[in-house]
Amino acid sequence: MQNRLPLVSVVIPMYKSKPYINACINSVLKINYPCYEILVIVDGNDTDTYYQVVSKFKNKKLKVFLSKKRLWLAGARSLGFKKSKGKYVALLDHDVEVASDWLDEHIAILEEDKSVVATQGKTLDINQRKIIQTTAIRLYKQFMWVKCVGFGEEDKGQYVSKEYSLAGATNVVFRKSVVAKFGFYDEKLRFNIDDLDLAIRLWVSGYKTVTATRSIIYHWTAKSSKLRGQMINKLIWEYEFAKTIRIVIKNYSLLNVFRYLPLVIFMLFLRGLYNLFQFKFMPIIGFALAFAWNIFYIKDTLEQRKIVQSRRKFADSVWMDFVSERGNVFSIVWDSIWYARQKVKKVFLVKQ
Repeated sequence: MQNRLPLVSVVIPMYKSKPYINACINSVLKINYPCYEILVIVDGNDTDTYYQVVSKFKNKKLKVFLSKKRLWLAGARSLGFKKSKGKYVALLDHDVEVASDWLDEHIAILEEDKSVVATQGKTLDINQRKIIQTTAIRLYKQFMWVKCVGFGEEDKGQYVSKEYSLAGATNVVFRKSVVAKFGFYDEKLRFNIDDLDLAIRLWVSGYKTVTATRSIIYHWTAKSSKLRGQMINKLIWEYEFAKTIRIVIKNYSLLNVFRYLPLVIFMLFLRGLYNLFQFKFMPIIGFALAFAWNIFYIKDTLEQRKIVQSRRKFADSVWMDFVSERGNVFSIVWDSIWYARQKVKKVFLVKQ
């Protein structure tokens, strides 16, 4: 039976990951699915993380790669794809634990339905394991924001049916042969939105992503500011987030570029004003640098647009109907900013 199951490559990028290494890898090594390999991609010459992994774990299923240069998440994920040998590639963040039957539904769906290129599993909070982080990922097409379906709700089995979704950054399994055609991740979108770009490119090209709600992992929803600050600062975070301008130009139809790009830029501007009123100047600098970056790389962005549009199979009206969240501007802002922030504060946030 084991020989008939497809090999799954589990890719886990790591950078300054020492607090999470043992729990993450141990949980993967205990899964029921027998045919898998684990590829840990240690980024940025992080020798502390690298040596902890290689000294702690002696398992033939585990392969560890140390990159001396900074790949960021997009580059690390792409490297994992290139090094993988599996028919399917599963992506995990470094700060997760997986259920013992985590891969079972993912692979069952992909084996049964060849029109599906990726499956998105259910993610629960690692501290409060009945609280949902996401069951599906949907797009606010007007602003290039995403909604995590079920966020902050108690998991009572209310999300069990297979739904269409965007592919996220963790607890997602890809059909490798399809994703390889797209050059994996756009490494100019170094992190934060690299997964969104790939997810939309797959849909534009006619490849579907669906949910696998019995494939469960447990993930940190909110870390202390000290831990998060070790991995990324606010300037770089805002800098990368504001590169959503590139995603719109690359992936939307020309009509929708003109329709939605002004809204995306306007909301980024409001985001900057919000930080200004709070006297948070680093995010504002990040936004300004990103705007300059988008201008500098506009030629490359337009070249990438030609490639994406040449592969288009679904009109925007089709794929957006599958994965876009409906609502007017005011309801979107309420859901995305106020509601989510209150949920993090009340339900998830750990003590600083």
